[in-house]
Amino acid sequence: SVNIPSWKLEVKKHTPKLRAVGLEGSPDERQRLLRSKSDLVIVTYMGLLALVCTRCKDKKKKKGKKKQHLVIDVEKLAYILSLFDAVVADESTSLSGSQSLIFRVMKRLCKKCKVRYLLTGSPFASDPQTLWTQCYLVDNGYTLGETLGLFRSVFYKEEKQFWSPYPKFVFKKSKSKLLRRMIRHCSIRYSENECADL
Repeated sequence: SVNIPSWKLEVKKHTPKLRAVGLEGSPDERQRLLRSKSDLVIVTYMGLLALVCTRCKDKKKKKGKKKQHLVIDVEKLAYILSLFDAVVADESTSLSGSQSLIFRVMKRLCKKCKVRYLLTGSPFASDPQTLWTQCYLVDNGYTLGETLGLFRSVFYKEEKQFWSPYPKFVFKKSKSKLLRRMIRHCSIRYSENECADL
């Protein structure tokens, strides 16, 4: 929740007419804030998961204790989806795991919302594979394909690993220009000297 106060200050500074509410505090306080009249709701990824998920106990016992995990609660998710028509996700590389719970929640949210923006300082480190999840959330697969498998088949080669049954995906450097051309229409890049000091 460290980012919530910072975002509220930025909203106040740049668009003071917008009423922004940050979802912080106990679950009851968050629900109350969510129901309050506001133009903009600021929530962390973990806070979003807390709003749309419930804890379930694993069936398998481990050392006498049942481990808990989060699962999407369809009714809670439907309620959250009914509240929003735009989504802006900061630090979008946090959404890069295509099988992660937060990606699945954001996928549903982004499909419902007409306006979708993802923000990041750098969209990927050494592996451009993380671009697929981010582009998918923005345009539902228009830019880099509807599945990660399709994206990999074009831009990656598989290498067998003797220590793992799963292949290692290695980016084909010869496809760099093609990838840059494909993402050009759906991304805006600024150099460091073009950015305001936030």
